[in-house]
Amino acid sequence: VVERNQSQYRVQSVSHLLLRVIILALIALSAAEPTVNGDLETIDHPSAVHRLLIVDVSMSMSATVDGKSRLDDARQQIFSLLSKTKEGDSWQLLLHGSNDQPVRINIPTYETEILREEISQITTTFQAANIAETFTRALGLAEEFPGNANEILFWTDLPTSEWDVSASDVYELNERMGQLSQAAQVTLLNVSSEHSENLAVTGAHVRSSPIRIGEPVPLHVTIANHSKSPDSTFVRLMVNSEVIAEKEVQLDSEKSQSISFEVVFTDSGHQRCEVSIEDDRLSADNTLQFAVPVIGTTKVLIVDEPHSRNDSLRQSEFLKLALQTDDGSGFLQPTRQYEPTVASPSDFRSFDLDNFDVLVVCGISNLNENDASRLADFTASGGGVLFSMSETTPLNQYNNRIGPDGANLLPGVLRERISIEASNGMAFRFGRITDQHPIVAPFDLNPSSELFTTRIYSYIQTDFEDLETVTRIVDLESGDPLIIEKRFGQGKVILVTTAFNTEWGSWVLWPSFLPIISRAVDHLSQNENSIVKMTIGKNVPENVIDLQQFSVIQNSEKQTAWEPQMEFDHLQKIIDAVVTRPGPYHLQSKSSRKTIQTIYGFADTAESNLKTIPQRKLLSGPLMRGLPIKVVNKIEMLASNRLTVNETKRHSRSRLLIFAAILLLLIDQLFAYHARLAIGALIGLLTGCLLAVYLGFSTLIAVTLVITCALAGGAIALTSNLS
Repeated sequence: VVERNQSQYRVQSVSHLLLRVIILALIALSAAEPTVNGDLETIDHPSAVHRLLIVDVSMSMSATVDGKSRLDDARQQIFSLLSKTKEGDSWQLLLHGSNDQPVRINIPTYETEILREEISQITTTFQAANIAETFTRALGLAEEFPGNANEILFWTDLPTSEWDVSASDVYELNERMGQLSQAAQVTLLNVSSEHSENLAVTGAHVRSSPIRIGEPVPLHVTIANHSKSPDSTFVRLMVNSEVIAEKEVQLDSEKSQSISFEVVFTDSGHQRCEVSIEDDRLSADNTLQFAVPVIGTTKVLIVDEPHSRNDSLRQSEFLKLALQTDDGSGFLQPTRQYEPTVASPSDFRSFDLDNFDVLVVCGISNLNENDASRLADFTASGGGVLFSMSETTPLNQYNNRIGPDGANLLPGVLRERISIEASNGMAFRFGRITDQHPIVAPFDLNPSSELFTTRIYSYIQTDFEDLETVTRIVDLESGDPLIIEKRFGQGKVILVTTAFNTEWGSWVLWPSFLPIISRAVDHLSQNENSIVKMTIGKNVPENVIDLQQFSVIQNSEKQTAWEPQMEFDHLQKIIDAVVTRPGPYHLQSKSSRKTIQTIYGFADTAESNLKTIPQRKLLSGPLMRGLPIKVVNKIEMLASNRLTVNETKRHSRSRLLIFAAILLLLIDQLFAYHARLAIGALIGLLTGCLLAVYLGFSTLIAVTLVITCALAGGAIALTSNLS
């Protein structure tokens, strides 16, 4: 027994030594997971074939290698396929990664020239793709398949951001792919490359508070490096097509970095900014355009009735003084420049309201329907209106024309005037305030402003609905509202239930009056929703105005991109068809040709990471488990026998090497028992391998044949030795 155990560790011959070296080599090679090229199983279609072509046109398909994009590679393969088609073949075409007309050929066509023209015209988009949506559309097209010989050929680059599906989505997607594989033979054609280096501009941030002319503003830009090695690039900042600054940036591998610029804007309005980096493999994410709203001079129109008494100031005079005086409260920034204009109600009707930012209506004794319509259009287009009360305010007329029963501008219903004589009782004082509102937020930390000691002698009692669009800013101690705000369209309305004069209270003489008025005008002049940021291909943001409020969409070149004559009745469809490239899109008002909102489309940087999911991982993962779907690198049609073959599929050989190492370990043990027995088994093993390869047996038959030959060889050698 001792001698037998020792013989297991001894090398019986040179062949035994060579055998052990081969075993170690096979184990080492299997750890490296080697692959070899091979051919797919051929598919013979004796009759006409229907093919649904799905072409990925998402942003990552524009990545280039040596000037050739992934879409170019897919297009070349499709043209090769079309050149060898036969009479009777039919086609459908579906685009993957395009929300604008994804189904290009719905009814099967037999004209290859139609398909060739469509393939020639398709271009990549700036959005990421959604495989669930694409397979759902493909299932809809499968209902039009004309026969049983059906194929679905899907050209894609298999981006990780898209195909690395979460566990919660795997089951549903696997079910859709299974339904497709039952209707047709499905083949995914991988057109990705091993090059995944890419830099991208992924974001830009400016503080949200009002930005004024001449004020230094920090601007932060985020650059992502998706490469496995450090990289560098020049970052350029442009404002209104003028280069402001450039910086060279060093980027760590597979990390994002924030770069800061300091900008001083010299003009008011929406300042168009652009951040760009140097060209690389994917140019679609090298530029980011956005806008920064800058405040200049605010034009205020004050509408006031002539005063019947000469011994007191009109409301418009107090307001004009407040807007022409710098803020002296000590806790607010100095007020910016205002340009107030005072007009009587008759003069107001002749003014073009588009020339003003804010309207202050101190009382219109005869408010007609045309006045109400103009006020509603002005507010819906992004303007701000402040209503105050007066002796001549017709409450019923206001309710019927601009209240809930009319244009619905007012945040509530005006009821009756509540008054108190200062000599006979305590005046009304401020009660609860909404601390978070920008008009009154600073007063919470500054009791010296004497906001809560303001005396009000008269106000209009108002009922209002508790809606999301209505905000109670200031209440009196009685609980009745004094200042209420309502959002209307793109603009805002503020209702002050008292008057700005000394007859209705002492507020105009109090230190709190100046900052309240200046901050109210600032708040009304700012349209937070005038600029909307959205990722191309995603759902329309909630703050985009309703379809009924605009009439025309213009692109960055001021060309009409959409108008009502086009056949779209849903906002999402309109945006998908129009916002297809990065940059601004201007929505114009129906009542005036004024731009009331600008949508800035951003490229979807989800596909900026050009890494792709390995074919082996995709085939062995839960997404395709149990499905007869092939993933290949190239496909061609042979005109001679109508075979669909794959020329470059790569097969892993790790399992085969492990199997060979196990067989050789068994033979190694046979050496310990009898050298001739082991040599015979080795000869039989080699003979079985040659026969399996030559005859092309399946895996199960080949394994059985190799083991049988090894045992037979060992038995023959042992029998001859005994004889």
